[in-house]
Amino acid sequence: MRIHILTLKDLDGDLCYRAYASTDANRSDEITLQDICWQLGYQPDHPGLSDVADTVRDFYGTLIRVVSRTSDTLTLSSCGDWVRVAVDASGYVSSSYPVLAEQGLPETEVAQGYSYTMIPFYPIQPNLVSDSVAVADSDSDSD
Repeated sequence: MRIHILTLKDLDGDLCYRAYASTDANRSDEITLQDICWQLGYQPDHPGLSDVADTVRDFYGTLIRVVSRTSDTLTLSSCGDWVRVAVDASGYVSSSYPVLAEQGLPETEVAQGYSYTMIPFYPIQPNLVSDSVAVADSDSDSD
């Protein structure tokens, strides 16, 4: 399973995190990231992460970065509502350590200055609207 972790700076300047994964295992990374953006409030004409900071700022804060990790041990059901990720002393999610389920496997040993923390996990349904090339407006000719 591929997990995408967004690191955000909230309105108070504190770092916060959100983890997402597609419920469709065959979804590409690019399309899954578009699905995440849609979930955060994007429209089909702005589906990419290049503009995510402006949209995310309105709801959560400012996007700092996205870390994507693949895990052979995680499943949607094993993640529950939370996953565990390693963060460095600055508070940034490390891409060097595995993402762990809410319950189960013990934490992987981490280097000094790193620690595991729990962050919210959200399974994302595929957004079939963003898959279409163009969305027809059926009312436009009826006025």
